[in-house]
Amino acid sequence: MKIRYAINAKIPTPRAHGLQVMKTCEALARLGADVELVVPKRHNAIATDPFVYYSIEPIFTITYLPTIEFVWKGISYAFALQTFAFTLSLARYLSRKNTDGAYLYVRGEIGWMLPLISKAAFVWENHIRARKSVSEARAVRRAKGVIVVTKQYCEDLIRDYGLQSDTVLVAPDAVDLEQFALSLDKSEARQKLNLPLDKKLILYVGSDLPWKGLRILREASLLLPKEYEVVYVGPIESKGSSRRESFVGSRSHKEIPLWLSAADALVLTGDASSDISRHYTSPMKLFEYMAARRPIIATDLPSFRDVISEESAVLVRPDDPQALADGIMQAVSDPVRDARVAAAWQAVQEYSWKKRAERILEFIRDCSVL
Repeated sequence: MKIRYAINAKIPTPRAHGLQVMKTCEALARLGADVELVVPKRHNAIATDPFVYYSIEPIFTITYLPTIEFVWKGISYAFALQTFAFTLSLARYLSRKNTDGAYLYVRGEIGWMLPLISKAAFVWENHIRARKSVSEARAVRRAKGVIVVTKQYCEDLIRDYGLQSDTVLVAPDAVDLEQFALSLDKSEARQKLNLPLDKKLILYVGSDLPWKGLRILREASLLLPKEYEVVYVGPIESKGSSRRESFVGSRSHKEIPLWLSAADALVLTGDASSDISRHYTSPMKLFEYMAARRPIIATDLPSFRDVISEESAVLVRPDDPQALADGIMQAVSDPVRDARVAAAWQAVQEYSWKKRAERILEFIRDCSVL
């Protein structure tokens, strides 16, 4: 089976979607698919080969299509123009490749625009639903099948467009289980990273986009005992930090398992007022936390409950710094801590990139895209 995966994104990129795309392509290729990743040829400050940057096995190809690059700053519609320009380039490319029998797999906004300029059949993967729209309706009605990452998004599409349940696949994000199952104890990891051995370290990995609810963790850090320290790994603003917070900046993804191994507990937050956070996100860090075999504290949101429960994590009331601080202390010292860690480890076995790719391949075949 040949799969042509198209996304309007720079590859490589430090943002999480780049890793997700590359891991998906690698997993599909490992299962025997002939995979071609198609992306725009744009200026990229990262000169590293994508396969090296992501530590991905080079078992699929990457095609860079010419496109028009717009200056983003101050232009609200620049991304839409960029997407349309790349979609035009993709449509031309597809017209030259219409006899090679490839299944077309598009992610994101391309699905909104491709039906306007091409008759190509495709499967559409989309992660963030901002709102019901004409563009979404166009993508859903033209796609042979739709892949989403949460149950709520699946239910929305079935309700709003009258889709049959077998035309929508719920495929949450995933993790490389071997990469995150380090045979390294907490003290060894801290020594490698030059972290204090006498602190209870609470780790957050990611960014501080508003819908991620990180402000609640920032406030909760002020309520923790003095022996606790919250460590932020990622492009997070340190302004206004407390004495119980430290910021180490962005780290390469291959280094993240070491940071997780150094922690006493791992935190996943979300803003309950955001539909994205409540219903349409499947954070890769959640699966990495589960695979790292460390206690997890998470905001109690429906999107997270797709994957975890009280058996595998300490779930805390949203938008409540005190509840989060109490949850952190509970996760570290609770007598059932090890049982939760074991339950999370067992659950995450179903969320490997291989198993996700297996479900996608079966779904594509069932959709009869050709």
